[in-house]
Amino acid sequence: MLLFAAACATQQPPAAQISAAAAVLAHGAGAGGTAFASADMQLARNKMQRANAAMTDKDYPMALARSREAPG
Repeated sequence: MLLFAAACATQQPPAAQISAAAAVLAHGAGAGGTAFASADMQLARNKMQRANAAMTDKDYPMALARSREAPG
């Protein structure tokens, strides 16, 4: 248990993954995703908002998980 806590405490912010997911989302919006898949785009935006909120809270595992879900 102590090892798990130490591993979580030293985890780096997933800034690159957050940026990549945001870029994919922006590309999808630019390619007409908002017009042709508005529900999917809104779901992806919501997941990115949760990823960004997790980054603010320094909950990096959650931020990483949400950023991986957003483009999918």
